[in-house]
Amino acid sequence: MPRPAALATHKLLSSFHHNPALPKHTFYFLASVAFSALNRPDEIPRIWRYALENVAIPGSAEEEYVKRELAGRMAEQEEGRESALVIHRKIREALLKSVVICGLPVTINALTALTTATPPHLLPPPPPAAAAPSPRPPPRSSPAETPSSARSTARSPPA
Repeated sequence: MPRPAALATHKLLSSFHHNPALPKHTFYFLASVAFSALNRPDEIPRIWRYALENVAIPGSAEEEYVKRELAGRMAEQEEGRESALVIHRKIREALLKSVVICGLPVTINALTALTTATPPHLLPPPPPAAAAPSPRPPPRSSPAETPSSARSTARSPPA
């Protein structure tokens, strides 16, 4: 089967980006959710690249910038732009929230496409290894498990 033509073209994304009806810095996660709902995860990397090139602070996708940002030592923000880390987090969160509408398989495909297109230093750290489960307390014995002699003495009236 031939590969479908790209839908998230530069022209389309530019029209979303400069649409006055959309709130500032929302077009990229709205477009990501829309293409995810259409089951077009191959469009997510195009949206991500467009956002990096046209919305992100220049150099904010570099590993050193991300380390400074995560440590809280930010350089001055550029007016009207966001960092690559913020853009990635917004797209990821929007896709996660769309699972209710789009369904889990479609969302997993979109998140996988986003993760594949993202440099490793912009990805969230893996969760810590699960600690060994704490030992469970012994189960309480129910009246049905109590020996019959104990039940009969507990119910017998005082003499």
